[in-house]
Amino acid sequence: MTYINDALRARPDDVRLRQQVACSCRLEAAWYAASLDESVSRAKAVLTRTLLQKIVQHARALHKAARELRAALEERERRFRDAQDGVVQRIYAIGLGLEHARGRAGVDANVVERTRLCSIEQLNRVIREVREQIARYS
Repeated sequence: MTYINDALRARPDDVRLRQQVACSCRLEAAWYAASLDESVSRAKAVLTRTLLQKIVQHARALHKAARELRAALEERERRFRDAQDGVVQRIYAIGLGLEHARGRAGVDANVVERTRLCSIEQLNRVIREVREQIARYS
């Protein structure tokens, strides 16, 4: 650029030289603009690719977390059903014992009383275990 400035100072009235300098400056500016546009385009492409990679990573992580959560919920539901089935079976067995004792009510009062006390104890145990399971699964 110093060479151009020196030439213009040496021949200030040379119109053709000024036109050549102006043309040269426009070409140089266009070249820099094109280089800058290309650099910006490359930077945008790199940023876009990087962002897309991050989005894909996060989407995969979310998908994995959703699968794990679904599996945990299914396992929890299975355990709850198993526990519920166990509770129902135990209460049914206690009911059968009480019905049997009722049939023996006129024959042996001691058996009926022992069955009644045992049934109360078993029902209290079932209630306690149900509460523990509810607390564990909550």
